[in-house]
Amino acid sequence: MLHCQQELFSLDPDVHYLNCAYKAPLLKSAEEAAKKALIRDRNPFKIQGPDFFEDAKIIRQEFAKLIQTKEENIAIIPSTSYGLASVFKNLKCGPGKHAYCIENDFPSDYLTIKKWCSTQNAELRTLSFPKGIEGDLRESSQIIIDSLNSDTSVLLMSAIHWMTGENYDLKAIGNKCEELGIYFVVDGTQFVGAMPINVEENKIDALICAAYKWLMGPYSTGLAYFHPKLHNGEPIEESWINRKGSENFANLTDYNLEYAEGAGRFNMGQYSNFILLPMLKSGLLQINSWQPKNIQDYCFELGKPLFKCLEKLGIQFESEAKRAHHLFGIPLDESINLDILKNKMAEERLILSFRGNNLRVALHLFNNKEDINALIRVLEASKILD
Repeated sequence: MLHCQQELFSLDPDVHYLNCAYKAPLLKSAEEAAKKALIRDRNPFKIQGPDFFEDAKIIRQEFAKLIQTKEENIAIIPSTSYGLASVFKNLKCGPGKHAYCIENDFPSDYLTIKKWCSTQNAELRTLSFPKGIEGDLRESSQIIIDSLNSDTSVLLMSAIHWMTGENYDLKAIGNKCEELGIYFVVDGTQFVGAMPINVEENKIDALICAAYKWLMGPYSTGLAYFHPKLHNGEPIEESWINRKGSENFANLTDYNLEYAEGAGRFNMGQYSNFILLPMLKSGLLQINSWQPKNIQDYCFELGKPLFKCLEKLGIQFESEAKRAHHLFGIPLDESINLDILKNKMAEERLILSFRGNNLRVALHLFNNKEDINALIRVLEASKILD
């Protein structure tokens, strides 16, 4: 199993940062890549024609490797909302059809499909799940599967729930969507890079990921997978760099109307960003070196003492089968004194996010036992004893 990788980051040693789901800390390698890129930018003549394409190609290759598909299915985007807009621009819905999203899913997901349904005169239905922690992975996933029918046009959902880390059986859901001809669109922002995924095996039609969390990239970068069935779609912008032959700068005013092959048409304009792309490339190379399964295994072992503490304190939590190991929510019920919790977090310099009624814990390879112990001390001090 991997050991703690804290030495690869420049995190403040006095801070317990359990908040990668908010934003990943910068890798030292990404920091160096950014410095080199900034220095090169002092003299623009050092940026040559191939520099517009080479890093982008490597990034698409590394992301394709990560999600187990081909480079031609990958596009570089600036945000999740951009990627979702590109997908839904090319989906149509017949009369009497409906679409599904997940209760309390991320705003960009909900707002995108809500707008799409209004333009398509389709009904938007929200899937909700029984409260509680009994059962296993099949519970929520089975509710999703049982809800789908021949009148369902699209299912949009996060790969895991962004507030609680609740896990879903993507393969079973994807198989059902394929069987019924439903577009299966997945927000992988809180999943990809920390958990293994095979988009083709899971029958996913589009996978959209912001890169500044578990992909270890900078803000304003993202990546998307588009199934070949979407490759003839219309992008949301008409960029010169998304056309065939764009590498030949001398012929740009030939105004080639043919888009780049595969998902290349969905690349954002100016995707060659000479500062951000070297940073993103560094992050993807590191993740593929670590491997997401190893990240999950490390987080599982690291979190064991925390879950023993929660059990001892009588704090309910999702069963092991229903939660991701890198991201999970601790329910904050009336047995927790929130004022004490927040004060103790400040004292310990413990950084986490409050999402809904949960204290969201997001572990990574830069975390260690001292971080977990700090959280345990805070929870023990905040619990109202009977």
